[in-house]
Amino acid sequence: MTDTIRMKNLIRFPYWLVYSIRANEIRILAVAHQKKRPNYWRSRQ
Repeated sequence: MTDTIRMKNLIRFPYWLVYSIRANEIRILAVAHQKKRPNYWRSRQ
């Protein structure tokens, strides 16, 4: 089963919360700054 990666903008801070949802868990992949190295987390498993 493949996971769908989702992103949530943190309103008061310039960060994205990057996560995936499975049937019985939520996995946090990264808390990524929107301007500094914004795509560094993409290589994470």
